[in-house]
Amino acid sequence: MPIDKEKLELLKAMMSGDYDPVPENKLHNDTVSNDLHRNTDKLKQKEIPTFEDQLKQFEKIIDKALLSNQDKVSIIHGKGAGILKKELYKRLKKMPQVKRFELNAKNEGETIVYFK
Repeated sequence: MPIDKEKLELLKAMMSGDYDPVPENKLHNDTVSNDLHRNTDKLKQKEIPTFEDQLKQFEKIIDKALLSNQDKVSIIHGKGAGILKKELYKRLKKMPQVKRFELNAKNEGETIVYFK
C-alpha cells in the first residue's frame, strides 16, 4: 500500500510539535472543538478560508484525531445554507474509521464525530 505523502508530512509535523490545525477549545469535558471558519494559515490570518481550504482543514482535523487516538472530535461548520455540512457528511459517510456522527443538539452549526 503506497504511503500518502501529505499524511506522512502531517504525521512528521505533529510529532515535531509544529502542527496545530486550529486553536483547540474544550467542549463537553473531553471533546475538542475545531472551527472550520478560522484561517489557520499563519501568513493569511486576515483572509477568510475558502470552501476548499475548509475541506482540507477538515481532513487534517480528522487525521490528527485518528493519529492521536481520540474517541471523538467536534467540527464547527456553521449553520448557513448547509453546503459545507452536506459535503462533510458525505465525506464522513465514506470513512471506515467513523463509527457515527451527529449534529450537536445545543448548536446546529457543530457536528460531533465518533470514531471506532
